[in-house]
Amino acid sequence: MGFYGPKIVWMFLGFLSATFWREKLEDVDCTPEEMIQSAEGSFFIEFTEDGRTEKRGIANVTSK
Repeated sequence: MGFYGPKIVWMFLGFLSATFWREKLEDVDCTPEEMIQSAEGSFFIEFTEDGRTEKRGIANVTSK
């Protein structure tokens, strides 16, 4: 369908495997190479725990 390339960004919830597009490929009509190409540049989004944690994220800040 063409939903890939430099103008398309996929955003996924973080509960998915970081390589979910490589799993169960028999269920899709794409080759493994096409799946990798369409997943390139994807963002995985996770919710912060509860705003009270001291765990530092990628920006070196805490949710607290």
